[in-house]
Amino acid sequence: MRRAVFACAALALALALAALAGELVARAAGLAPQAPPTTDDPWSEPHPVLGWRNREGVARSNEAGAVAMTFWSGGRRASRAAPAPLAPPRRRVALVGGSWMQGYGVVDEETAGFRLQSARPEWLVENFGTGGYGTLQAQLSAELAVDEGRLAPDVVVYGFATFHAMRNVATHAWLAGLRARSGDRLAPPRAEIDGPRLVVHAPVLALPAWPLERRSALVAAIHERASERALRERDAWAEPVTLRLLRTFPAAMRARSARAIVAILHGSEEEGLGRYAAAAARGGAAVVDCRYPGDGAQPHLRVGGTGHPNGIVHAHWARCIEAAIDALAAPRPGAGR
Repeated sequence: MRRAVFACAALALALALAALAGELVARAAGLAPQAPPTTDDPWSEPHPVLGWRNREGVARSNEAGAVAMTFWSGGRRASRAAPAPLAPPRRRVALVGGSWMQGYGVVDEETAGFRLQSARPEWLVENFGTGGYGTLQAQLSAELAVDEGRLAPDVVVYGFATFHAMRNVATHAWLAGLRARSGDRLAPPRAEIDGPRLVVHAPVLALPAWPLERRSALVAAIHERASERALRERDAWAEPVTLRLLRTFPAAMRARSARAIVAILHGSEEEGLGRYAAAAARGGAAVVDCRYPGDGAQPHLRVGGTGHPNGIVHAHWARCIEAAIDALAAPRPGAGR
């Protein structure tokens, strides 16, 4: 019995020393425990369908200038001085997309949505752009705006960027940076292809951390490697899923009596931009290249030189989107002959 106890104690000691050594090595390599629960005042709130959406109120960005960003009910970024329409609108426009369409880090009056509304006061422009959204969440946000009775848009403009592809399938690289307010991991809605069907999975608002993950860099690192292995197939699905979403997005908008415009805000041919644009066009969307010359990557076009696109780029996007919407109402060449 004494030998068995001694053997167990020796094994426990060896395991403890091995774990301690592993922890020291992990920390020496720059690894850290999982981020603790956040205590800041976020701009977003959990949502059972979208994963998250803009929280009503005023929030400050974490980029240079810490500008105040105003959000209205239903996840809308402020697009005019007050939520009420300026006048009975002649056209209703919904803007959807990620943080670039949202205007993260940009003052209200300089966002593309606000500039578009200012240029066309006879329209009603509502900006549902939300940081972190991809194609799937953008479409879902447009559908909810209609289904919840917040807006009956004539036109839905989706601000597309090629990096939205990884968001649509929730790759490991994308999930690694997502946290719920509790500090737990967050899994947004994602899509996958199952034969002829596109299957949409609902979000998981909080994936509990592993035991000791918030105290041990080693445990956190093991969890990351395990997640990476489990999700590695999703990288290969990013493009085909996004192509399918772009083809079906116009039909989903037509079912709600709206025309679809896909405004390209970012991307290159090396990232498959041509294939994405062709898929949206085949689905019936009007596709317009709204990229700023040079893709807007120059420091003077970024918030603080390194952040999100600034007001200069947003002014370009607003003019591009306005022209694209006007083109929808223009007669086609040869019409009426």
